[in-house]
Amino acid sequence: MLCRPRRRIAGSRTKTSALPSATEMPLEALRYDVTPIGLHYLLGHFDIPAVDPDTWNLEIRGLVARPQTFSLGELRQMPSSSMAVTLECAGNGRTLMEPFPGGQP
Repeated sequence: MLCRPRRRIAGSRTKTSALPSATEMPLEALRYDVTPIGLHYLLGHFDIPAVDPDTWNLEIRGLVARPQTFSLGELRQMPSSSMAVTLECAGNGRTLMEPFPGGQP
């Protein structure tokens, strides 16, 4: 059985760098099996592109058997599913770095 928060978690994600999309969740949120919505870590090394949803396409090509292209509308019409998974940031070994870059170890 998963433990889910019954109330909104006090606090917010902690900003860890000058990048606008580099944040960590508050330690209080670690008590839950499922991270509350909006408190998972966020790390983006690039800007978020502005796209026109009417013309944007996802192309799957390269070493694939069948290259394909999907519009945003086609992707949204596909069935969705939910599952509990573990996400791990590639920076989780940073406690061994010198000097320590800060944030939650």
